[in-house]
Amino acid sequence: MKKIILVAGLLFAMSTVHAETCDDAQTQMKMNQCAAQDLAKENKNINWIYKKVMGTLSKNEKSQLKALELRWIREKDTTCKAEAAENAGGSMEQMVLNMCLARLTKERSEWLKENY
Repeated sequence: MKKIILVAGLLFAMSTVHAETCDDAQTQMKMNQCAAQDLAKENKNINWIYKKVMGTLSKNEKSQLKALELRWIREKDTTCKAEAAENAGGSMEQMVLNMCLARLTKERSEWLKENY
C-alpha cells in the first residue's frame, strides 16, 4: 500500500512539473497560456526599455519617440489581428495573435536598443 501511494505521489509530482513547462506544451490551452506568458514578458521588457530611453531624451525627442511608438503600436495591432484572422473563431486564434504581438514587440525592443 505504501508503495502504491509513493508511486502515485511521484507520478503526480512529475506530471505537475511537466505541466508547468512551455517547451513541450501539448494542448491548445497550454499553448495559449504559454503564448500569453511570452507576450507579458515582452511587454514588460519593452516598457522597461522605453522608460530607460525616455529618461535620456530631450522634451522634443520624447515627443517624437512617443508619436513613433503610438504609430508602431497601431501597426503592430493591425498586423497581428490580420495574422490571427486566418484562425478566426478557432482555438488557435488567441495563440497566433499573442505570438505575433510578442514577436513584433521583441523586434521593437531590439530596435529601441539599437537606435537610442
